[in-house]
Order: sequence, then structure tokens, then C-alpha cells
Amino acid sequence: MNDEANTTTFKEPWTLEELVKLKDDIILSEDDNYVAIAKPADLRMDGSCSVTVHKLMLSWYPTPILLERLQSDVNYIEQLSKWSDLPDNILRPCHQLDYATSGVLLFAKTKAAAAAAGKSFCERYTHKFYTAVVHGHLNIENLQFFSQDVLDSWNDGSIEGSYKRRRRLEWKATKKGDRGGGVMNYLPIHSVFEAWKGKLRSRAKKSDRSDVGKDHIFKTCALNALEEAETEKLLAMKWGKVKEIGLYRRLFEELCEKVNAQRLVDKSASSSGSQKKRLGNGKKMIEKSSTNLRVPSLFRIRPYSEGNAALRNETFYVQCKIASLSDRFRMCFEVDQINLNRESTKYYNSLFKDIDKSGLDFKPSLTECRILNRGYLNGRCVTKLLLKPKTGRRHQLRVHMAITGHPIVGDASYEVPLQRAELMCNRMCLHAKSLTIPLLQDKASSFEAPDPFPDDTNSIKIVGGKR
Repeated sequence: MNDEANTTTFKEPWTLEELVKLKDDIILSEDDNYVAIAKPADLRMDGSCSVTVHKLMLSWYPTPILLERLQSDVNYIEQLSKWSDLPDNILRPCHQLDYATSGVLLFAKTKAAAAAAGKSFCERYTHKFYTAVVHGHLNIENLQFFSQDVLDSWNDGSIEGSYKRRRRLEWKATKKGDRGGGVMNYLPIHSVFEAWKGKLRSRAKKSDRSDVGKDHIFKTCALNALEEAETEKLLAMKWGKVKEIGLYRRLFEELCEKVNAQRLVDKSASSSGSQKKRLGNGKKMIEKSSTNLRVPSLFRIRPYSEGNAALRNETFYVQCKIASLSDRFRMCFEVDQINLNRESTKYYNSLFKDIDKSGLDFKPSLTECRILNRGYLNGRCVTKLLLKPKTGRRHQLRVHMAITGHPIVGDASYEVPLQRAELMCNRMCLHAKSLTIPLLQDKASSFEAPDPFPDDTNSIKIVGGKR
């Protein structure tokens, strides 16, 4: 049974009553806009279970409607499963943590606060650190060193951008009957609008904006006839507002038709092996050969300077492509591209042997890892690490530790059977240690949860588990 098994056969390790009493220990920080908590391990975010983060937060922050309904039904809160079940409940989680993961979890109290946090997460302005305890003593001495250029392709968005361009070019329009009709490589109208704005801005420094008509895609664009004031107005608007104005929408619908007609012509004329795609913004979008294709799944980075030698020698990186499976809890990864021992390779191959991987959406992922300590847990060899995810894929840290050959202790989904048989502790040893995030007024706020894996020279302890 996986770690987030179905609730009809699995007894919840917590009761709502005992968690409510731990409010002073669980709440880390609170102001008028946000609440940060230290989420306990083995607690679901929401749903129909008897104990969830959702129900716990409502117990501490009941809304007027909830208070009214509790007067006639003291168990009313047990009927709630979604954050939107109460219309006056504006408290929302700004991000998610797995059922088995403990640590920092941030909530917004207002719509403006939620929007500010959502923007920071979406645009990856956050810094998140996790601690984990994995099976065995992890040795990275034989990992190959690479230059800082490998990380540059992640930091500047090249790898993520390459993935997104590929997905966009594979996308099929699903709207029935018009503008798209299921044709591959169809560019939707809102993207054409952004392309038009980008073209005007790129031409503005060179000459008059009417010059935009020189590009073959925009040659017959009726938008060129707009007055300068109208053009400036459009450049400052978002598509959501533009589409509400009938005249402007019709002009962009016309432009959208022409752009996509030209794209079909370009596609037919180009060779199937060409990686260069000319989009409506007049710029060449070149599918770079991703740097990570030349780099193994586990590697180290050669520093610019000597720096802290001990810190440098214990830092490594994990990268791989991860895909979701619609009918399974585990994430899928390419086992054959990873250097695992025979037992782990056989086990992971058995998990995915009946899956057609050709249609899966494999997303690139990267984690920075630093070894904090090697010790023993209940007589078994373990390693404690500090993990910094560079991307935010589902189960990323759990998968990345699995492909090192050292899965997270207590991770029933990715431990190999022999490791799972070793009952070493009563929880999964993954903890969201800290979160730094720009919030309202772009002011950075930091939150940190107590470490549930205290360690000394030779031993590592586990606290907070309830399995």
C-alpha cells in the first residue's frame, strides 16, 4: 500500500482533537495577511478524511457560517472536504505538501495575499530547502565534475524554455469547429496578441512602429492602421481585457487566422528534422540541444574558486525527466538512463514495465543536494541531506533520492522491497525545512520549521512520526 493509500483501509494516525491542542507548536508565524504552520507528517491537505489540514485550519479559524452551522451540528466540520465548501472561507494554502511530508506550509488570509504568493511561486522567486534522511551511506566521490555552465542553462531558463516550446508546438487545439480544428502547432489568439506586442516593442527602437508591416506574417495586419494612442493603449492591456472589446477582438481574430495559415505553410515547406520554428513574433525560436542531455543523472559542479572545500566536496546535483501517470500514484522516470544497482533497476523496471512511455509528458527536473551527516538510525546506515529543488515537479525529491540508489527512509512508494521491510521509523523522513518568498510589496519573508531529524556525530533521530 502506498503512503497515501485509500482511507477506507487505512486508519488515520492523528485525531483532529489532538492536533487542535497543538496549535502553539504548529503555528510558526501569523499576521494580518498570512499564517505559516509546521505541517505534521502523515496529514492530508484536504478531502473527505476525518483529519486534514483543511479541517484543522477551520477548527482554529472558523468562519461565521461555520460557527452558525456548528450550533445545530457539532460535527458539521467533518462533512467539509474542499476549501471552497464554505463561501466565506477565504483562507487558502499558497502551495502544497505531500501527505507524508512535514514542514513549512503557508496560508493566505486575503485574496491580495494569495495573489502575491501565487505570483512568487509561479515565477519561481521562492527559495525552498528540505531535509531528508535516506537509506545507506551516500558516497559521491566518484561523481563526475562539470563546469558552472551546466547550471547556467537551468538558471537562465533555457532548459525549462526548451521544454515549454516543445510542448507548445505539440499542443492540439481542442475547441470544436473553429480556429484550430485539432491542427498541430496551432497558436491560440492570446499568444498571437502577445507576439504582436513583442514585435512592436522590438521595432520601436529601430524606426516608426508602422515598420512592423515589413514582417511577412504581419504584412496585411489591419492593426497597423490604429492611431498611436490606441496602439499604446493596447500595449498596456492584457488579453483578458482586450477580448472584451469587440473591435479589438475582431482585429486579433483576423491576425490569428493569418498567423496560423502562415505557420501551416512554413511547416509544410520546412524539413521534418529542422529545429528552427518561426513564430508570430518574428523571432527565430531555436530548440537548443539541452545541456542536460550531455550530463549524467548525478553530477558535481566545479566551483569558480576554492571556497569551502568541505562544503564543496559534499554537494552534488540530481537531474532526470519525470512524468505523471494518470492512473497511478507514483511518478514515472526513465530507469534505463540511470545508473542504479541491479536490485533497484529490476524493481523500478517492474513498476513501469506495462506502461507506454511514448505518450507521457516527461518534464526536466533538478535538485541541489548537500550531505549533512552520515550516521545510524536504529542500527541501520543512513545519510542526512539538505535538498534544494531547482524545479517543482510532483514527488521530485522522492524520485531524485530513489535514483541515487538511496531512497528516503519511510517512503513506501519508492523504497525497494528489501529497504521497505526494514521498519526503521514511524514516518517518511522528508521535511520542508524553510521557505523564503517575496510577498506583498515584494518584501521577502522567511519561515522555518523545527528539524525533526536531530543528529550528532554518529546517530540520527526521528521525531514527530505517528505511523
